[in-house]
Amino acid sequence: MTNNKARLAIDLIEFDPRFEPAMQSIFGKIFICDDAPTAKTLSQKEGGFVCVTRQGDKYDPRGLLSGGSNEQVDKLKKVQEYLEKNKVRKQTEKAIYDLREESKTLKE
Repeated sequence: MTNNKARLAIDLIEFDPRFEPAMQSIFGKIFICDDAPTAKTLSQKEGGFVCVTRQGDKYDPRGLLSGGSNEQVDKLKKVQEYLEKNKVRKQTEKAIYDLREESKTLKE
């Protein structure tokens, strides 16, 4: 059904056996999935399950998707990092240019 891309959350955690009923109640019907397509498929099957991807996206059998990874945020962070590095590069290039110009005037 999931090609080993989904596991019950209860099977992935360790806990004191005294708390088995509580843990089963909380984690017994939640699947941890390797990817979004697997999570979506399991959550949409009849009698679907709550599924959470490794990235933290939650798929609910009611059709809700929430939280976790946000590729747009990741992309924006990378763009911001690029812009910051580019700014530093330009400042460094200007400093080198200024030093060369100053060196020319000192030689004269």
